[in-house]
Amino acid sequence: VVTSQSTAQESASVVGQLEILPAVEYKLKVHPYRLSGMRQGVTNLTIANTGVTEANITIEASDLDDGLKYQIKPEKLTLGAWNSVEVPIRLKPKRGSFLGAVKRFDVTITASTESGNPQTANCEFNHSPFLKSWKPIWRLIKAIIAIAIVVVIIVFIIKWGGGWSALRESPKGWFNNIANSVQGWFNK
Repeated sequence: VVTSQSTAQESASVVGQLEILPAVEYKLKVHPYRLSGMRQGVTNLTIANTGVTEANITIEASDLDDGLKYQIKPEKLTLGAWNSVEVPIRLKPKRGSFLGAVKRFDVTITASTESGNPQTANCEFNHSPFLKSWKPIWRLIKAIIAIAIVVVIIVFIIKWGGGWSALRESPKGWFNNIANSVQGWFNK
């Protein structure tokens, strides 16, 4: 029944039905928010259905650089009223890097229902390469060269004194051979 405010004696009524459909309500939470790794990272998306009806939810993930591959299991799910579920999301770089700086990917995870009620949650993945710079490789190469030079010098000195057999049989004779060779250089 509807009554007029200006004239209280006038009123009208209409018979009908009003159907109010329950709206799908849900909340998203990502944990951990920051991930780091050389090959991959796994974050968990918690979806809580706070509504009074079940929700058919589809999950997608993306990043601005389009540099990650995503493995979401399950991508589609049905969540009952007042229930929650944790969905693992595996993040993996499309191109792994062997050398360079840490690369940061800002990830957006979107969950949407059939009625088109999308919600987003964000996280970041920091991809660490195997080596941050060439310095360790150059240090290793320098050490190998230094060791090789020392070994070559030692082998040359041993051969110069008469070889391994002379050194084992008579170390004093081997040393005299080297001393005589060196004296010969200065006596000329």
